[in-house]
Amino acid sequence: MTGVPPAAVGIVLSTDSTAKFVGQDAGGYGLAPSGEIFHNNSVIATIGSYTYDDYIGLLLDPVGGTL
Repeated sequence: MTGVPPAAVGIVLSTDSTAKFVGQDAGGYGLAPSGEIFHNNSVIATIGSYTYDDYIGLLLDPVGGTL
């Protein structure tokens, strides 16, 4: 996937491919350092960027189905 660095963070289903970036499959969401949020191989939103030494938090609500 063009534009997604290997330092992306996120969450995926256990059935998603480990050969793809986080957020490239439909079962996951990934956050790239540029602030782009990926899901199902598409950018779905853009937030503030991050860099080395930044802290990133994710809040997962499996009951409500949100991240």
